[in-house]
Amino acid sequence: MPTSVWLSTELFDRIKKFRQYLPIESLQGYLLASEDEALLELYSRDDNGHWVLSDATNGELDIPAVGCSLSVADVYAQIELPPTNELRVDTEPEGP
Repeated sequence: MPTSVWLSTELFDRIKKFRQYLPIESLQGYLLASEDEALLELYSRDDNGHWVLSDATNGELDIPAVGCSLSVADVYAQIELPPTNELRVDTEPEGP
């Protein structure tokens, strides 16, 4: 179930929505694609029912539940990501 992570909904997707999916026994994976950087995150259910995080910022991310892998470059091929300096969080106010 791919979900694009927007800053305004990231907390909802990562925590609240994921918790809603947890009871679904047939759900084997939960994939998040970041909007801010080339980052794929996959939560996969292991044989004991525990969730395991795998992520990739380059190369490929294996998705065992569907028997395939995703190329990070292919996923982000037509997406213009913001420059990394725009993601910086300033802790002090700018001076005059």
